[in-house]
Amino acid sequence: MEPFEIVFSEQNRAWAVRADETATPEAVAAALNLARPANVFVLSSGAAEMSDAVLARLRRLFSALAWYLAEKRATVMDGGTASGGMALLARALAETRAVAPYIGTLPAHAPVDDDRSGEEILEPRHTHFVLVEHDEWGSEVPLMSALAGYLAADAAAVMLLVNGGGIALKDVSQSIAARSEEHTSELQSH
Repeated sequence: MEPFEIVFSEQNRAWAVRADETATPEAVAAALNLARPANVFVLSSGAAEMSDAVLARLRRLFSALAWYLAEKRATVMDGGTASGGMALLARALAETRAVAPYIGTLPAHAPVDDDRSGEEILEPRHTHFVLVEHDEWGSEVPLMSALAGYLAADAAAVMLLVNGGGIALKDVSQSIAARSEEHTSELQSH
């Protein structure tokens, strides 16, 4: 797995890897040179169909949240697209000039509309991307969850669900299952 740079503009560049569904979180973290942080924040957000009133309230929430995440130097993870809650959080984090990794994980070849795929709607303020070699939305969830779990092994971790849908529900379910397995394993070793 070879990292490569994506150049959005002079100010916005990101490191990315292409990963198949069997990639390990350790390999992804190593390829992207991601260290285990003290704090991890994961946003699971449906990408569309939010009313203007909801978006306005979320802008205020994400503005306050972004300053907190920047202060804590939290590694932030989301679906990496320039839509919905992900776009709002990206704007809010940019205003803070946060320096911690901001990782987007998405299926590289999933169709967005007639002309574009997931890889063509990347949110340009992310610092890292994991492009899962798949063409179905939701196929990225197991690797994203595994990477979040790997990075959060010794960290304080929070997951926020906003405007959920089927994929967001899969995100949350996968995260809960991973934590349950981890705690069961800990209990058995004692």
